[in-house]
Parts: sequence; C-alpha cells; structure tokens
Amino acid sequence: MRLLKKKLLLSLILIITIIIPALILAVIAYRGLDKEDLYIEKSLQLSLLSEVNDRILNVLSVIRGVREELAGEMTPDSVNIKESKIIQYLKETKKDSPLIGIPFYISAEGKVVYPDEQGKLSNDEAIFLKYNRDFLENRITIPVYKNIAVIYQKDILENTNQNNKVVLNDTMKVKEENAAPMALDAEETAEEGGAVERSSGMSLSATTKEKKSAVNEDYNIQSVINEFRKSDEVQDKIYSQADTKGQKTLERNVVTFQNKDEPVTRKQRSLIVVESLKFANAIEGREDGFIPRFVDDDFNLLYYRKLPGNKIAGSLLNVEEIKREILALFPDSTNQVRYLTVLDDRGRPLLPVPEDLDVRLPFVSREVSEVLPRWEVAAYLADPGIITVRANNTRTLIWIIMFVLILSLVSGGGILVKTVFSEVDAARKKTSFVTNVTHELKTPLTAIRMFAEMLREGRVATKARKQNYLDIMISETERLSHLINNVLDFSRMDNRKKEYRWELTDLNGFCEKIYLDQKPSLEHSGFTFTFQPSPDACPAVIDRDAVTQVIVNLLSNAEKYSPDKKEISLACEKKEQWIFIHVRDRGKGIPESLAKKIFDPFFRVDDSLTADVKGTGLGLSIARKIITDHKGSVYCSPCTGGGTCFTIKLRAGEKV
Repeated sequence: MRLLKKKLLLSLILIITIIIPALILAVIAYRGLDKEDLYIEKSLQLSLLSEVNDRILNVLSVIRGVREELAGEMTPDSVNIKESKIIQYLKETKKDSPLIGIPFYISAEGKVVYPDEQGKLSNDEAIFLKYNRDFLENRITIPVYKNIAVIYQKDILENTNQNNKVVLNDTMKVKEENAAPMALDAEETAEEGGAVERSSGMSLSATTKEKKSAVNEDYNIQSVINEFRKSDEVQDKIYSQADTKGQKTLERNVVTFQNKDEPVTRKQRSLIVVESLKFANAIEGREDGFIPRFVDDDFNLLYYRKLPGNKIAGSLLNVEEIKREILALFPDSTNQVRYLTVLDDRGRPLLPVPEDLDVRLPFVSREVSEVLPRWEVAAYLADPGIITVRANNTRTLIWIIMFVLILSLVSGGGILVKTVFSEVDAARKKTSFVTNVTHELKTPLTAIRMFAEMLREGRVATKARKQNYLDIMISETERLSHLINNVLDFSRMDNRKKEYRWELTDLNGFCEKIYLDQKPSLEHSGFTFTFQPSPDACPAVIDRDAVTQVIVNLLSNAEKYSPDKKEISLACEKKEQWIFIHVRDRGKGIPESLAKKIFDPFFRVDDSLTADVKGTGLGLSIARKIITDHKGSVYCSPCTGGGTCFTIKLRAGEKV
C-alpha cells in the first residue's frame, strides 16, 4: 500500500509538471498557428514596403537630378542679357537637352514672350500656348498638387508625438547624426541611377552639402509620411483640416492592401491634395520647381526658374525622358517573390508585369511625389498563394517541433518516473532480500544448533537416529554454503569480478555426476529423480563449478515449488551445434506473464515473508548471468501435463 501511494504521487507530479505544461504549450501553439497567415502576410508586406520606399527615394533622386540640370540650363550666363538673347539661349538649350520639350519665357510684366504667338509656331507650341498661356499669365487657376506630409508636417508630428525625433525647420532636416548615413547612401544611389549633376550649360552646380540637404529633405518627408500612416485617427484629423481649407484629396489608381479574407471596399487615400491656384501663387516663395498638370487626361510637367528682374524661364518637359531615367533604377524588377514596377498617372506599368495581373490591386504600393501625381511604386506577389504556402510550411515545421518537444517531455518524464519506480522497486526488493537472507540463514543455523546440542548432551538413543541427525546437519551446512555462494556470486557479478576456469567437458558425464550427487537428498525429500543422457557426445567448454551451481539452483527451485507431485528429471540433448540441458518438474508452474521477469535480480513470484517457499530471488538471475557469460541462454517453458521446464542452451565443442 505504501509503495502504491508513492507511485501515485510520482504519477501526479509527472502530470502536473510535464503533461499539463505540454498540453498548455500545444494549445498556445495551436492558437498562434491559427494566425500564421496574417503574420506571414504582414511580414511580407513590411518587407516589400521597405523595398518600395527605397525605390521611391531613388525616383526622388532622379527628380532632384532633373531639377539640378534644368536649373543650370534655364539660367543664362549673363544677368543683364537681352530678351532676344534669352530666347535664343532657350532655343539652343532645347537642342542640347532631351529633357526640354517646349521652352517658354515670361517677361517682367508677366507676359509669355516665347513661344510668340505672333511668330511662326509649331503645332506643339500652339497647343502649349492654348492650354498654358492663360495660367502662366495669371489669368486663370489650375489644380496644384501638394504633399500633405509637407504642408501639414508640423501638425502631423505634434499629433504623433514625434517632435523628439525630428527637428522642424525650413527644410525639415533630420538631425545630423541620423541623417548623414542616409544622405550618403541616397547620393550614391542617385549617381548610380544616372541622376547626377550634368555639367553642360549649368551655372548653379549643387555642392555636396546642398545635395545632402536635399536628400535629407526627401528622407525626412518619408519619415513624416510613415508616422502619418501609422494612425487612422491622425489621418482623419489632417484630411479634415485640409478639406476645410478647400484642399481636395487626389484619387488614386490603386486599391488599398487588405487582408485576403476581406472584400475590396475602398480606394486608398492619397497623400496628395489638390488646390486651385494661379501661377504666381503656385511659385510663391521658391526660386524654381515643377508644376504638374493634366490636360485632356494627358500628364504634363512644367519646370520654371525665376531670373533676375522678375523674369521667368521654363519648359514643358519631355516626360518620356524622365521615365527612361527612372526605369534605369529598376534593374531587378522581378524575382521569385514579387514584381516591382512604377505605375504612371493612368495606372499603366512602366516595367513589364504579367498580362493577367490586375495592376489596380498591388500587394503594396506607395505614391512617388506631388511632382508626379498619381504615380506609384507598386509591388505584386509573383505567386498569390505564396502566403498560404509559407504559412502551411511554417505550421508543419512548428507542429513537428511541438510534437518532438512534447514527445520528448512526455518520454523523458515517463523514463524518469519509470526509473524512479524501478529504484523504489529495487529498494523494496533489496529490503525483502535482506529479510529473506536473514530468514534463510537463521533456519539452517537453528536446526544445526538444535541437533548439535542433542548430540552433545547424549540425548540421541540409537545409532541410526544419531546418523540421521548428522546427515541433516551436513545437509543444512550445504544449504548454508549454497546460500552464501549465491550471495557472493551475485556480488562478484554485479561488480564484474567473477572469473571462470574454462574446461572442455562432456556434458553427459557432467550432468550424470550432478544427478548422482543430488539424488539422495531429493529422494530423502520424497522426490522421484531421473536422468536421461543424450545418445550423442556432448562436448562443451564450460566452467564446471559455475554450471554446476546453475543446475543445482534449478534443481533446488524444482524441489521448492513442487509440493504435491514430486517428480523431477534431468536430461541432456544435442541438436546440431547446440547442447540443451533440461530440468523438468511437476510443480505449480510459472505464469506466462512472469516467464521473463523471474530472471531479474530479487524477483520472486511471492516475496512476502508469509510465502510458503522461502528464498532470496538470486538463483535464477545468477544462472542467467553465468550462462550468458558462456555465450548461451537459459529460459523456461511450461511442461505438458503441468509443471515447468528450465532449459540451458550451450554451444557444443567451441571455446568461449
């Protein structure tokens, strides 16, 4: 009962410390895996957004390079040059620069002097004047595009509590220690992309410091945009503020990224707002810049530069040349994961994508700039099922890891508990062994002492009885020796110190001698004891004393466990290269479930002190160890008609 309580306690500890935590871990893992698609989707989105933002900075470097080139080409060398010379200079500049489409010149009085509608105009120049003359002369307003992150940058940062990260000034520069590395990287990218400073015709070359300042401004604006996008509440507030001032949000060509399980319901709000302004208001406070506009749905891009004396030179730009320079920055637009492209104002991809791809539904996209309204840098998944595949692969891997982990925990805990149980059983068996050995030693000693005292005091009447007492004393002495030898052999075997003396022996004669030695004792106990030799010679290399001990142990067990039908037989048999020694009895028999356990140390079918048969539980374990050392085996099987047969199997005629 006490042992059972200990085992139940250990099992309870195993359940509390290992099984329950393992189940909790499995439940947590299952709940986490249920959202694996969303996690993969978000990770992929953030990765592609980073790439898209980098490409936007590259596009901005192209625009900055174009602006720097035009600033030089639209500025004559002499400040006091005559209007006729300025016009001639613009005509020559057009021939030299592929960026310049139709140059224009506005006098100090605010009149468009060139192209001159009084002179000979080309068809393109006539169309240019038709759509732009009134605007350039401040007679009408047109939609002017502004970046909401620029015009409301202070409000955005105040609402997102980012004042400690960004310094607000005229150019919105990032702190020097944070901005410098980005500036250098962007400068290198700009040089590689072909957006470097042109030398021909330039009079206002940008210095390295000015370049870094411009790059910092681009980076700073992107930082503000990122903060702006983080909060829907801030976006609603800023858009409402812009709408109050009459600034309408531009409509984009793409639909917002949404979870795959959600329906596409709305277009993504643009960062570009539109405000109707006259030309003078649009260029106020700037020395040069771009004015994008749409004419009959065609995208036009005007560049202007203020000259001394309130004069203005500019040009309608060749947008196709700008596209060519932008495309040069996208050499790796396609890989196994995504397609990367630039969408123009009509949502047309500048870089090739599959024909069946719906360009209105990019996986991620970002607007380029107010200079290129409705232009986007967009990324599309090469395989729309990649999220599901990755999520399933991750789930499978995590389930395998979880299974191995839980299996390891449960197996380790089971092994631990089994080991503890074994140790508890071993401790119990050793305690029982000590008790049994004490009892086994005490019984023959008591008998020897009793008969010795009777003989010493002369209380034995007849010579025959005296001889009987002496025989019993000798038998009990042999029993003691046998018991002590078993304990000593077990100790030597446990410490691997038992040594053998190998001899080539005829097992027929060897077994016959044991038979003759044990016959008187067994017959005295009322047993019928027979021996059946093998008709063939049975030579084997054995340690005679050790094998004798094994057979005597088996005969002793047969005697102990045959209380009713007292028949024991010893037989020797040879089959091919093996010799079999059989010890049969007609006793109680051994349950099949215990046929292997009986060879374990200290194991007894009934090891209680009240058992009918006493013993130490060592005989069979010693027998198995000795025969195993002889490269043989020992096993038991039921006898036909009842009882048990123990068989020793040894190899014939070979050295061990």
